[in-house]
Amino acid sequence: MEASGLAETSIRQENSSVWKAIWNLKVPNVEKNFLWRACHDILPSRVNLKKKKIIEDPSCPLCGREQETTVHILWQCPSAMDAWSVGSTRLQKCQTNGLDFIQIVVEVFNKCSQEDLKMFAGISRRLWLRRNEVVHGGVFLHPNTLVQQSAIAIQDFSKAHEVEQQCQATGELGMSRNWEPPERGWVKINWDASCAKGKGWMGYGVLIRDDQGNVVAAKCSTMVGNLEASVAEARGALLAVHLCKNLGLNWVHLEGDAQVVIKAVNSPEVDWSDVGLMAADIKKELQSIRHWRLSFIRRERNSAAHTLAQLALNNYMDQTWLNEFPACISQIVNTECTTPRNVLN
Repeated sequence: MEASGLAETSIRQENSSVWKAIWNLKVPNVEKNFLWRACHDILPSRVNLKKKKIIEDPSCPLCGREQETTVHILWQCPSAMDAWSVGSTRLQKCQTNGLDFIQIVVEVFNKCSQEDLKMFAGISRRLWLRRNEVVHGGVFLHPNTLVQQSAIAIQDFSKAHEVEQQCQATGELGMSRNWEPPERGWVKINWDASCAKGKGWMGYGVLIRDDQGNVVAAKCSTMVGNLEASVAEARGALLAVHLCKNLGLNWVHLEGDAQVVIKAVNSPEVDWSDVGLMAADIKKELQSIRHWRLSFIRRERNSAAHTLAQLALNNYMDQTWLNEFPACISQIVNTECTTPRNVLN
């Protein structure tokens, strides 16, 4: 009994150290929360769903060979092993076959560097997201792409942390608190366009948030060529409307800092200018959205969308995030909303 008690004490102390190490990781909070949930085995794996009598078949939806436990889908499944084989050498050498995911985490945290631990957190969560995508009829993400996304997210988060420190040093932190959430049951869509001489392309950013400030979707997009600023903003608004339609949103409040575009869309008059023609396209697309409104916001209150546009412009990227967002806008989103985050923050 005494030996058993000492063993339990040792396990509790070891677990306590793991929790502390997880919360001290320099990664988005959503990844820390994911590791915590995985370690506590509270992810809706098929084994856990069977225990709750929600499903009958606990088989892994990816390999079909074993029951889908947390440790299986995140570590032991061939699809997971393919991703880990692309990661760092230290992660590849952690070949433990623990029965629980927390045993894997303990070994990884004992053997790996801080940079490896960041990758471990990012890859683990993206393995779960990939699993969910496949379960719901989506595309199976290649291991190389999954690992690359994790590395990019780490870089974005580090950059965002540097910006936050700079803002704290200059007293600029908190300047974007004036964003207002939409009415209850609505979503608010902020968009912006960005251009720079010599780039040869435009950058666009769209951010959709609900009435609690939680992010529904974020988008970065690029287009080759350089447009007049107002026309570029109009194209950004059209991009935002297309995203709303694709997501099936019907209570939509669009908000941008291009007053000429907003006036053109809200005006009943026919306008044959470039902006007017683009506004006509926007109006046509809005006809399929049940309830919508379009309003002006000052640039300083549109900083999240502006940052996304800059991200697209500087990295020539086209990417959409659902229920999460890139770390470069985490400080802005958290500053503008006081409700708990359920996204990358």
